[in-house]
Amino acid sequence: MSRNSEIDRAGVGGQVRKMCAEGHSPSEIAASMPPSVSAHSVRRYLAKQSVGAATVPQQSESTALKMLVAAIVGEPDSRDSDTTSYYGTYKLDTTNIFTKYSGIARDMKNGQVMRGFKNIALKITNGAKIIIEGDDESIIADAMMKALDFSSLLQNVVRSTCEMGTCVVSLKDVNGVSITPQILPMTYITLLTEHETVGEVEEHLVKGTVDKVVFGESSDNQIVYNTSDVALFRIWSSDMMLTDIRGRQTYGIYGESMTIGVETPLKSQMNAAYSYDAFIARYGSGRLLHNFTLLAEMLKDKSITVAAAQKTIDDDAAAGQRIGANEDIYGTGKEVSMLESKTGFDIVPYLEFRGMQINRALLQSDVGAGDVGSSWTSAGTAVSAQELVALQSLRETFFRSFIEGVIAPWLEMSQEFSIDIDTITIDAEPLSQVPVPYQVLTDWVDRGILDEREVRVRGGFTPDPPDSLEAEITPPEDTDEDNMDEDVA
Repeated sequence: MSRNSEIDRAGVGGQVRKMCAEGHSPSEIAASMPPSVSAHSVRRYLAKQSVGAATVPQQSESTALKMLVAAIVGEPDSRDSDTTSYYGTYKLDTTNIFTKYSGIARDMKNGQVMRGFKNIALKITNGAKIIIEGDDESIIADAMMKALDFSSLLQNVVRSTCEMGTCVVSLKDVNGVSITPQILPMTYITLLTEHETVGEVEEHLVKGTVDKVVFGESSDNQIVYNTSDVALFRIWSSDMMLTDIRGRQTYGIYGESMTIGVETPLKSQMNAAYSYDAFIARYGSGRLLHNFTLLAEMLKDKSITVAAAQKTIDDDAAAGQRIGANEDIYGTGKEVSMLESKTGFDIVPYLEFRGMQINRALLQSDVGAGDVGSSWTSAGTAVSAQELVALQSLRETFFRSFIEGVIAPWLEMSQEFSIDIDTITIDAEPLSQVPVPYQVLTDWVDRGILDEREVRVRGGFTPDPPDSLEAEITPPEDTDEDNMDEDVA
């Protein structure tokens, strides 16, 4: 600090630094100081103090900037409350746990999260079909799949179960009549054991075997389903603690939603993006600073009152509101400059980091999530293979539960199909296939390891060749005329 500074001699150094932090320009600071303090001395003083001289007014910390920093360091969002959580501009109701799950998975329309859940469902159910033992049962299996709306139902069950942790499929209507299975909305569902009374919330932990499924328990027209009337799908439910929509504490009743792992990175990602958008709108969209240098000099010389100067500024601001795009500004004693941010944020790496966390929570590798770079590598294949191992385990769980929970009771109620449930399986396309050269495949056909149907499938064709092609490759049968020619020879 220079002892010869006019500012130090006047004893106003603290005031100068404070006004600089508030965004005042050197001219404006000098105008409020004793006559010995000039705009040049203010600039010189701030430079020696290693303080960037404020040439444009700016907020010390805008609300948008605070939110951006809070999102990056993980601080709570000041807008949140006990019943509401903000994800950027999206307002999420957290009073109903399943409304919260649904909001994260679907309602925010976040493409990355929605794609993740759809990827899980589509990969698990790719090519899924009902198989019935026996050579002539394919027609019956096709009829069953049509009656059940099998493909659509299975895809939705997998997606809903992963999103909500729990999925309930109704097999009967309110009158107990068998229907095409339909998924019930979890935001209205409560699961109770034999120890609970419908409509009452007792002060005890709900645990044990689910005995009743209640739709709309909070209303006067609740529907109570027996467990035999519904199919119940849950993942990781055995030790899951959850407060249901009526406020009951439950243990081992509901499944664990995969949105739990998505919640924190998604909230941070959306808040950061929202705050960054607000930051750019505040500082990066062509905002102009109108610096009234003439008024500052007149105030300094005390040739105009503060009230008169303020009125001039207000009138000019009102006129500025009427200036259209690409229209020039004219004025005497006024400097107009572009408002620029003094701080830059490279938000891209941060958003990519949060996106990677979301992918991991949804069992998606970078390759599985579509990030394969500029080329496909063997390392990427290996990483994706680890993802498929987890999906294979989920596939086996879902297929087994679907047979036991949907197909078996539906067959018992069906008047059209009489099939032993033990003869039914669900088959699907392999999640991954080891790349085998064509020459090796044909060699395996010659050695009897594979048949031609399997090789055609590996090549992307139908198992059976077209009739015309089959006729060409089938050798003609020997005739008596051919045998006579051989005898003559």
